[in-house]
Amino acid sequence: MKYEQTFQEALGSFSDTLARLKREDAGWLPLSAVEGPDSLITLDVVRDHSARARRLATLNPIVKRGLVVRNAYMWGDPVVYKGSTGPSRKVIEENAKACFSVQARVRDEQSFNTDGCVIYLVDKATKTVTPVPLMRLAGVATDDATGDVVALLINPVVSGEPQWYMLWDRVSVKITKTNYKVNKRLTAVYATVNRLAAEQYGKPDLMSAMSYAQKYKEHLEVAHLMEKSLAKLAFKATSVNSKQQQAVQQRMAGPGVGGTANIGAGQDIQAINKAGAGIDFSAGTPLASMVSAALDIPLSVLLTDGSAGGRQGAETALEDPTFKALELRRQLHIDMLNEIAAALGIKVQIEYGSINNDQTHRRIQSLTLAFQNGALHQVEMRSGVLQLLKIAGSLPLEDLPALPDEGENEDEGEGEEDSAAKDNEDGRATGVGPLSDGTNDNRDNGGTDA
Repeated sequence: MKYEQTFQEALGSFSDTLARLKREDAGWLPLSAVEGPDSLITLDVVRDHSARARRLATLNPIVKRGLVVRNAYMWGDPVVYKGSTGPSRKVIEENAKACFSVQARVRDEQSFNTDGCVIYLVDKATKTVTPVPLMRLAGVATDDATGDVVALLINPVVSGEPQWYMLWDRVSVKITKTNYKVNKRLTAVYATVNRLAAEQYGKPDLMSAMSYAQKYKEHLEVAHLMEKSLAKLAFKATSVNSKQQQAVQQRMAGPGVGGTANIGAGQDIQAINKAGAGIDFSAGTPLASMVSAALDIPLSVLLTDGSAGGRQGAETALEDPTFKALELRRQLHIDMLNEIAAALGIKVQIEYGSINNDQTHRRIQSLTLAFQNGALHQVEMRSGVLQLLKIAGSLPLEDLPALPDEGENEDEGEGEEDSAAKDNEDGRATGVGPLSDGTNDNRDNGGTDA
C-alpha cells in the first residue's frame, strides 16, 4: 500500500511537470517537425518561424541591434562593380534598387536572418530583376537523380495559380508529376542559409535565437517587477491594537516622499532591511549570450555595455572569429550577385573592402606608416585620410597644386647627415626617437650626464 501511494504521488508529480512543460511550449514549433524522408524541415515550419522572427527583429531590442550591427560591419564599405562594359553598367544601374545597392544587401541579409532564403526572378529579355518574399514560395522541385533543387513554385502577387520557375542554371531539367505551368520567360535565383544535406529549404538565423531572446526579455520583466514590489515596502509599523493600526495606515498613506509619520505611544516604525534582497539584472546575461552566439556578434556589442571594461571589450571584440563569420556570409551575397549577373547575361567584377574594427586614428596611423615607407603615394594617402575623416568641402584631386616629380632631387650632393636631418624634419621618422634632445648622445656616453 505504501509503495502504491508513493508511485501514485510520483506519477502525479510527473504529470504536473509534463503539463507545465507543455504550457511553456505553447506557440512554439518543434525543430524536428518532418514532412517526409526528403525534408527535415517543412516549408510550413519555416514560414511559422519566419513570422515569429520578423516580429522579433522589429520588437526585441537586442535582436534588432544584433541585425543592425551585422549589416553595419558587412556593408560599411559598399560593394563596387568594376570592369563592366557599357551595357552591363546600364543593367546594374537600372537594377540597383532591386539587388545591386547597399540597401538591397541590407534587405537580403535581413531575409537570411528572418526567412533563411533570398529569391529573385530574372527576366533576361528585359534585363530586369525582381525580389520575391518567402510568403510567395509554395514549394520546390528537385532533380530525381541528385535531389538538388531545380525549380521554385511561386504564387502570383494578386491572384491566380502558382507557376514553376526554373533555376537559372537548371532550365534544361524537366519537371514531372505536376499540374502547374512552367514559366518559360523568367528564371529564378535561390540562395539559402543553414540548409543541411537533403533539405530543400533554408532556415532563419534567428530560429536558434528566438527562444533565448524571449527568455532574456522575460527575465528583465520579472526582475523589474520584483524590484517594483520591493520598492513598495519601505517601512513596517508596529501597533498594539487595531485602532492604532488603522491610524498609522492613514498617516503613512498621506505624506509623499520625505513625509513624517506622527505615531502614538506603543507604536514604532522601522525601515525594512533589504540586505540581500537586491535584484541582479545581470543574472540573465547567459541568456543574452546565446542570442549573441546565434548572431555571431560579441556580447559586449550586443548589450551596449557602457562600463569602461565593456567599452574596451566592444572596441576589440570583433576579432578573427567574428570577422570570418561575417566575411563568410558576405561571400554568400557576392556569389548570389554573380548568379544574378549570369542569369541576366552580363559580366561584372565585384570588389569590396575588408571588414575591420580599427578605430579611425589607428587606421590613419596605418596610412601614415605606409606613406612613410613608400608604399603609398601622397595622393593615395590624402584620398584615404579624406575617406576616413569624411571632411566636407575638401578640394578634389584635380584642383590641388601639382606635386614635385618623384625623381626630382634639388639637394643632389648633400651629405648623409644633412639627408638624415632633412628626413627627420619632414616627418619621415627614423624610428629611433628624436635626435635633437641629446638622448642618443647620452646613450653613446653610457647614459651619464655631461
